[in-house]
Amino acid sequence: MSLSAAAAHLLAARSVRRLLGCGCLCLIALIAMPVFVLFSVVNGLIPGDASAGISQVDATAGVVVGGAEPLAPGHFTVSQGFGCTVLSAEPKPPRGYTCPPDAAHHGFVWFHTGIDLAAAAGLPVFAVAPGSIHVVESTVGFGIHILLTPPSQQGPQVTYLYGHLSEVAVLDGDVVRAGDPIGYVGTTGNSSGPHLHFEVDVGGVPVNPCATFPSGYLVPAGVAAEGCLAWAI
Repeated sequence: MSLSAAAAHLLAARSVRRLLGCGCLCLIALIAMPVFVLFSVVNGLIPGDASAGISQVDATAGVVVGGAEPLAPGHFTVSQGFGCTVLSAEPKPPRGYTCPPDAAHHGFVWFHTGIDLAAAAGLPVFAVAPGSIHVVESTVGFGIHILLTPPSQQGPQVTYLYGHLSEVAVLDGDVVRAGDPIGYVGTTGNSSGPHLHFEVDVGGVPVNPCATFPSGYLVPAGVAAEGCLAWAI
């Protein structure tokens, strides 16, 4: 029986109606309030502990990157990390995340859904996994960008987003292999300079892309994997 149905059944009881008529409503409220709060947190009506959201590490479990990287190693620097940030140009946190994540980052109330890799304009970007291509051309947001979707597999759907490209090297609907060139670094859309916005969405929710990079991939750029969080940059 649902909570609402149980409450209706309780109120319908003759003994309860008699109590209410005797002015015992406050007693009923004191008993029901903890149950209501617990029900609301579980169902998302009242925000609960941020730790109940999607873990930046656990959410990437089962994500297969393939044998390639989005950019050639050593040809980029990390200009913005993933997660909570002070940059007001970014959106509010997506579902599963809460900002700020702790008391030490009061101003980190916006959210960067990927990682920005600053690189020379025109540098090739590569498919990190085999899959189908969807090309999106826009003058705002991610500008010219590509959505790479691997074949369906068990678990949530994974989508890789390549943003702010100068141009693409594939056609909408193409099927590519891991390591194939698919576009070029640019600064289209809402961008302050040439870089690749690389994003990994699992079941429609962004996760830390750095957890999907091959071991040692960021070392040539002088950035360790734990430095990928936005508030650590």
